[in-house]
Amino acid sequence: MSRRAPVAAVLPAWRSRPWIREALGSVFAQVLPPAEIVVVDDGSDDGLEEEIEDLLDRILFLRQENRGPGAARNLAVAMTSSPFLAFLDADDLWEPERLAVQVPLLEADPARVLVCSDAWEFGEGRELRRWSRSGGRRSPPALDLEGLLRGNGIATLTVLCRREAFERAGGFDEDRGLLAVEDYDLWLRMSELGGFLYVDRPLARYRRRPSSLSGARRFREGVRLVLEKFRRRSERAVELRHLLARREALLWLDEAREIQDAGQFRASLKPIRRAWSLAPGAPETWRTFFRGLMLGISGLRPGARARDSGSA
Repeated sequence: MSRRAPVAAVLPAWRSRPWIREALGSVFAQVLPPAEIVVVDDGSDDGLEEEIEDLLDRILFLRQENRGPGAARNLAVAMTSSPFLAFLDADDLWEPERLAVQVPLLEADPARVLVCSDAWEFGEGRELRRWSRSGGRRSPPALDLEGLLRGNGIATLTVLCRREAFERAGGFDEDRGLLAVEDYDLWLRMSELGGFLYVDRPLARYRRRPSSLSGARRFREGVRLVLEKFRRRSERAVELRHLLARREALLWLDEAREIQDAGQFRASLKPIRRAWSLAPGAPETWRTFFRGLMLGISGLRPGARARDSGSA
Protein backbone atom coordinates (compact mmCIF):
# COMPACT_ATOMS: atom_id res chain seq x y z
CA MET A 1 0.00 0.00 0.00
CA SER A 2 1.36 3.43 -0.94
CA ARG A 3 2.34 5.83 1.81
CA ARG A 4 -0.30 8.11 3.25
CA ALA A 5 0.47 11.44 4.83
CA PRO A 6 -0.07 11.63 8.62
CA VAL A 7 -2.72 14.28 7.92
CA ALA A 8 -6.40 14.72 8.70
CA ALA A 9 -8.07 16.61 5.83
CA VAL A 10 -10.85 18.76 7.32
CA LEU A 11 -13.73 19.97 5.12
CA PRO A 12 -16.58 22.06 6.62
CA ALA A 13 -19.55 22.11 4.24
CA TRP A 14 -22.65 24.29 4.15
CA ARG A 15 -24.93 24.26 1.11
CA SER A 16 -22.00 23.02 -0.93
CA ARG A 17 -23.71 20.32 -2.98
CA PRO A 18 -22.64 21.76 -6.38
CA TRP A 19 -18.95 21.71 -5.43
CA ILE A 20 -18.39 18.99 -2.81
CA ARG A 21 -17.52 16.19 -5.25
CA GLU A 22 -14.91 18.34 -6.97
CA ALA A 23 -13.41 19.37 -3.63
CA LEU A 24 -13.19 15.77 -2.44
CA GLY A 25 -11.79 14.74 -5.81
CA SER A 26 -8.89 17.15 -5.28
CA VAL A 27 -8.21 15.49 -1.92
CA PHE A 28 -8.41 11.96 -3.36
CA ALA A 29 -6.02 13.04 -6.14
CA GLN A 30 -3.19 14.03 -3.79
CA VAL A 31 0.21 12.67 -4.76
CA LEU A 32 0.63 12.03 -1.03
CA PRO A 33 -2.93 11.32 0.14
CA PRO A 34 -4.08 12.09 3.69
CA ALA A 35 -4.63 9.33 6.21
CA GLU A 36 -8.03 10.76 7.24
CA ILE A 37 -10.70 12.77 5.42
CA VAL A 38 -13.57 14.33 7.36
CA VAL A 39 -16.53 16.23 5.94
CA VAL A 40 -18.77 18.04 8.44
CA ASP A 41 -22.17 19.08 7.12
CA ASP A 42 -22.86 22.32 8.98
CA GLY A 43 -26.66 22.12 8.91
CA SER A 44 -27.12 22.07 5.12
CA ASP A 45 -30.56 21.62 3.59
CA ASP A 46 -29.49 20.88 0.01
CA GLY A 47 -29.04 17.10 0.03
CA LEU A 48 -25.29 17.23 0.56
CA GLU A 49 -25.02 13.70 1.93
CA GLU A 50 -26.99 12.22 -0.96
CA GLU A 51 -24.63 13.92 -3.42
CA ILE A 52 -21.63 12.01 -2.06
CA GLU A 53 -23.38 8.82 -0.98
CA ASP A 54 -21.08 6.68 -3.14
CA LEU A 55 -18.02 8.26 -1.48
CA LEU A 56 -18.98 7.72 2.16
CA ASP A 57 -16.82 4.58 2.45
CA ARG A 58 -13.74 6.74 1.74
CA ILE A 59 -14.41 9.52 4.26
CA LEU A 60 -15.83 10.20 7.71
CA PHE A 61 -19.07 12.14 7.27
CA LEU A 62 -20.54 14.06 10.21
CA ARG A 63 -23.54 16.35 10.65
CA GLN A 64 -24.21 19.16 13.10
CA GLU A 65 -26.69 22.01 13.48
CA ASN A 66 -25.57 25.15 11.71
CA ARG A 67 -22.84 26.64 13.93
CA GLY A 68 -20.37 28.02 11.40
CA PRO A 69 -17.16 26.73 9.77
CA GLY A 70 -15.03 27.13 12.89
CA ALA A 71 -17.28 24.81 14.90
CA ALA A 72 -17.40 22.35 11.99
CA ARG A 73 -13.60 22.24 11.78
CA ASN A 74 -13.29 21.79 15.54
CA LEU A 75 -15.67 18.82 15.42
CA ALA A 76 -13.72 17.24 12.58
CA VAL A 77 -10.42 17.67 14.41
CA ALA A 78 -11.90 16.11 17.58
CA MET A 79 -12.86 13.00 15.59
CA THR A 80 -9.40 12.41 14.12
CA SER A 81 -5.96 11.48 15.42
CA SER A 82 -3.39 12.41 12.74
CA PRO A 83 -0.55 14.67 13.95
CA PHE A 84 -1.08 17.17 11.11
CA LEU A 85 -4.25 19.01 10.07
CA ALA A 86 -5.07 20.39 6.62
CA PHE A 87 -8.08 22.57 5.87
CA LEU A 88 -10.24 22.88 2.77
CA ASP A 89 -13.64 24.52 2.40
CA ALA A 90 -16.06 22.37 0.43
CA ASP A 91 -16.16 24.71 -2.56
CA ASP A 92 -12.38 25.05 -2.94
CA LEU A 93 -9.69 22.74 -4.32
CA TRP A 94 -6.17 21.51 -3.58
CA GLU A 95 -3.46 21.16 -6.18
CA PRO A 96 -2.32 17.50 -6.44
CA GLU A 97 1.11 18.13 -4.87
CA ARG A 98 -0.18 20.21 -1.95
CA LEU A 99 0.48 17.70 0.84
CA ALA A 100 3.56 16.22 -0.83
CA VAL A 101 5.21 19.66 -0.70
CA GLN A 102 4.09 20.74 2.75
CA VAL A 103 4.27 17.63 4.93
CA PRO A 104 8.07 17.15 4.61
CA LEU A 105 8.61 20.78 5.61
CA LEU A 106 6.90 20.36 8.98
CA GLU A 107 8.40 16.91 9.51
CA ALA A 108 11.88 18.37 9.02
CA ASP A 109 11.49 21.34 11.37
CA PRO A 110 9.84 20.66 14.76
CA ALA A 111 10.05 24.35 15.70
CA ARG A 112 7.55 25.25 12.98
CA VAL A 113 3.87 24.79 13.76
CA LEU A 114 2.26 25.82 10.47
CA VAL A 115 3.01 26.02 6.76
CA CYS A 116 0.95 27.88 4.14
CA SER A 117 1.20 29.04 0.54
CA ASP A 118 -0.48 31.17 -2.09
CA ALA A 119 -3.50 29.93 -4.05
CA TRP A 120 -5.12 30.33 -7.42
CA GLU A 121 -8.38 32.26 -7.61
CA PHE A 122 -11.16 31.24 -10.00
CA GLY A 123 -14.93 31.46 -10.46
CA GLU A 124 -17.46 34.18 -11.37
CA GLY A 125 -16.10 34.16 -14.91
CA ARG A 126 -12.59 35.01 -13.73
CA GLU A 127 -9.54 33.63 -15.44
CA LEU A 128 -7.28 31.59 -13.20
CA ARG A 129 -4.98 34.02 -11.42
CA ARG A 130 -2.59 33.95 -8.51
CA TRP A 131 -4.16 35.14 -5.30
CA SER A 132 -2.84 36.04 -1.87
CA ARG A 133 -4.49 37.39 1.25
CA SER A 134 -2.06 40.31 1.42
CA GLY A 135 -2.87 41.93 -1.89
CA GLY A 136 -0.89 40.40 -4.72
CA ARG A 137 2.53 40.39 -3.07
CA ARG A 138 5.41 38.68 -4.79
CA SER A 139 7.65 38.42 -1.74
CA PRO A 140 7.12 36.14 1.26
CA PRO A 141 4.63 37.59 3.74
CA ALA A 142 5.68 38.37 7.28
CA LEU A 143 4.29 35.41 9.20
CA ASP A 144 5.38 36.30 12.71
CA LEU A 145 3.01 37.90 15.21
CA GLU A 146 3.82 41.48 14.22
CA GLY A 147 3.44 40.69 10.53
CA LEU A 148 0.06 39.07 11.11
CA LEU A 149 -1.15 42.07 13.09
CA ARG A 150 -0.44 44.18 10.00
CA GLY A 151 -2.58 41.85 7.88
CA ASN A 152 -3.58 38.24 7.46
CA GLY A 153 -1.32 36.76 4.78
CA ILE A 154 -2.59 33.22 5.33
CA ALA A 155 -5.25 31.51 3.22
CA THR A 156 -6.91 28.74 5.25
CA LEU A 157 -7.23 26.35 2.30
CA THR A 158 -3.41 26.28 2.09
CA VAL A 159 -2.73 25.67 5.81
CA LEU A 160 -1.09 22.53 7.19
CA CYS A 161 -0.52 22.72 10.95
CA ARG A 162 0.47 20.57 13.88
CA ARG A 163 -2.43 19.14 15.87
CA GLU A 164 -0.54 19.74 19.09
CA ALA A 165 -0.26 23.49 18.39
CA PHE A 166 -3.87 23.68 17.19
CA GLU A 167 -5.07 22.14 20.45
CA ARG A 168 -2.77 24.25 22.65
CA ALA A 169 -4.10 27.37 20.93
CA GLY A 170 -7.67 26.28 21.66
CA GLY A 171 -8.84 25.60 18.11
CA PHE A 172 -11.19 27.88 16.21
CA ASP A 173 -13.24 30.35 18.22
CA GLU A 174 -16.89 29.44 17.53
CA ASP A 175 -18.26 32.93 18.23
CA ARG A 176 -20.48 33.74 15.23
CA GLY A 177 -19.24 37.32 15.35
CA LEU A 178 -15.98 35.95 14.00
CA LEU A 179 -17.47 34.30 10.90
CA ALA A 180 -15.01 34.73 8.01
CA VAL A 181 -12.15 35.75 10.36
CA GLU A 182 -12.09 32.84 12.82
CA ASP A 183 -9.03 31.61 10.93
CA TYR A 184 -7.15 34.89 11.44
CA ASP A 185 -7.90 34.75 15.15
CA LEU A 186 -6.44 31.24 15.35
CA TRP A 187 -3.28 32.07 13.39
CA LEU A 188 -2.54 34.93 15.80
CA ARG A 189 -2.81 32.56 18.76
CA MET A 190 -0.72 29.88 17.06
CA SER A 191 1.98 32.38 16.09
CA GLU A 192 2.79 32.72 19.79
CA LEU A 193 3.51 28.97 19.98
CA GLY A 194 6.04 28.54 17.16
CA GLY A 195 7.22 29.63 13.74
CA PHE A 196 5.34 29.56 10.44
CA LEU A 197 6.62 28.57 7.00
CA TYR A 198 5.59 29.91 3.59
CA VAL A 199 5.76 28.09 0.24
CA ASP A 200 6.13 30.54 -2.64
CA ARG A 201 3.78 28.79 -5.05
CA PRO A 202 0.00 28.29 -5.33
CA LEU A 203 -0.96 24.93 -3.80
CA ALA A 204 -4.75 25.34 -3.78
CA ARG A 205 -7.61 26.98 -5.69
CA TYR A 206 -9.97 29.45 -4.05
CA ARG A 207 -13.44 29.67 -5.63
CA ARG A 208 -14.78 33.21 -5.70
CA ARG A 209 -18.58 33.23 -5.47
CA PRO A 210 -21.21 35.73 -4.28
CA SER A 211 -22.25 33.73 -1.20
CA SER A 212 -18.71 33.53 0.22
CA LEU A 213 -18.61 34.58 3.88
CA SER A 214 -15.98 37.27 3.54
CA GLY A 215 -18.24 40.28 2.87
CA ALA A 216 -16.48 43.60 3.41
CA ARG A 217 -18.51 44.86 6.37
CA ARG A 218 -18.59 41.49 8.14
CA PHE A 219 -14.87 41.15 7.57
CA ARG A 220 -14.07 44.54 9.09
CA GLU A 221 -16.23 43.98 12.15
CA GLY A 222 -14.74 40.54 12.61
CA VAL A 223 -11.17 41.82 12.43
CA ARG A 224 -11.99 44.47 15.04
CA LEU A 225 -13.22 41.69 17.34
CA VAL A 226 -10.04 39.71 16.70
CA LEU A 227 -7.88 42.71 17.58
CA GLU A 228 -9.88 43.32 20.75
CA LYS A 229 -9.46 39.67 21.75
CA PHE A 230 -5.72 40.03 21.25
CA ARG A 231 -5.63 43.15 23.45
CA ARG A 232 -7.39 41.30 26.27
CA ARG A 233 -5.38 38.10 25.93
CA SER A 234 -1.79 38.84 25.03
CA GLU A 235 0.97 40.09 27.28
CA ARG A 236 2.41 41.82 24.20
CA ALA A 237 -0.67 43.97 23.58
CA VAL A 238 0.80 47.01 25.33
CA GLU A 239 4.09 46.66 23.48
CA LEU A 240 2.27 46.41 20.14
CA ARG A 241 -0.45 48.98 20.83
CA HIS A 242 0.66 51.33 18.03
CA LEU A 243 0.57 48.49 15.51
CA LEU A 244 -2.90 47.49 16.69
CA ALA A 245 -4.15 51.06 16.46
CA ARG A 246 -2.81 51.45 12.94
CA ARG A 247 -4.48 48.21 11.80
CA GLU A 248 -7.81 49.36 13.21
CA ALA A 249 -7.37 52.78 11.60
CA LEU A 250 -6.90 51.13 8.20
CA LEU A 251 -10.14 49.21 8.72
CA TRP A 252 -11.99 52.50 9.28
CA LEU A 253 -10.40 53.91 6.13
CA ASP A 254 -11.56 50.87 4.17
CA GLU A 255 -15.07 51.66 5.37
CA ALA A 256 -14.69 55.32 4.42
CA ARG A 257 -13.66 54.42 0.87
CA GLU A 258 -16.60 52.06 0.54
CA ILE A 259 -18.94 54.90 1.58
CA GLN A 260 -17.23 57.24 -0.88
CA ASP A 261 -17.71 54.71 -3.65
CA ALA A 262 -21.44 54.96 -2.93
CA GLY A 263 -21.21 58.72 -3.54
CA GLN A 264 -21.53 59.80 0.10
CA PHE A 265 -18.54 62.02 0.85
CA ARG A 266 -19.97 63.63 4.00
CA ALA A 267 -20.87 60.25 5.51
CA SER A 268 -17.28 59.07 4.95
CA LEU A 269 -15.97 61.76 7.31
CA LYS A 270 -17.06 59.85 10.42
CA PRO A 271 -14.88 56.75 9.80
CA ILE A 272 -12.06 59.05 8.64
CA ARG A 273 -12.21 60.84 12.00
CA ARG A 274 -12.14 57.47 13.78
CA ALA A 275 -9.04 56.52 11.81
CA TRP A 276 -7.39 59.86 12.66
CA SER A 277 -8.04 59.35 16.38
CA LEU A 278 -6.30 55.96 16.25
CA ALA A 279 -3.33 56.87 14.05
CA PRO A 280 -2.95 60.68 13.94
CA GLY A 281 -1.19 61.94 10.85
CA ALA A 282 -1.18 58.63 8.98
CA PRO A 283 -0.75 59.43 5.26
CA GLU A 284 -3.49 56.97 4.31
CA THR A 285 -5.97 59.11 6.26
CA TRP A 286 -5.13 62.23 4.26
CA ARG A 287 -5.26 60.32 0.99
CA THR A 288 -8.70 58.94 1.82
CA PHE A 289 -9.95 62.39 2.84
CA PHE A 290 -8.78 64.06 -0.37
CA ARG A 291 -10.06 61.14 -2.44
CA GLY A 292 -13.54 61.71 -1.04
CA LEU A 293 -13.23 65.48 -1.44
CA MET A 294 -12.36 65.17 -5.12
CA LEU A 295 -15.17 62.72 -5.71
CA GLY A 296 -17.56 65.08 -3.91
CA ILE A 297 -16.46 68.03 -6.03
CA SER A 298 -16.73 66.11 -9.28
CA GLY A 299 -20.04 64.56 -8.31
CA LEU A 300 -18.87 61.23 -9.70
CA ARG A 301 -18.51 57.79 -8.26
CA PRO A 302 -15.35 55.85 -9.17
CA GLY A 303 -15.70 54.58 -12.73
CA ALA A 304 -18.69 56.78 -13.59
CA ARG A 305 -16.79 58.78 -16.22
CA ALA A 306 -15.70 55.61 -17.98
CA ARG A 307 -19.25 54.23 -17.98
CA ASP A 308 -20.73 57.51 -19.26
CA SER A 309 -18.23 57.68 -22.13
CA GLY A 310 -18.77 54.08 -23.13
CA SER A 311 -15.27 53.00 -22.12
CA ALA A 312 -14.63 49.43 -20.96
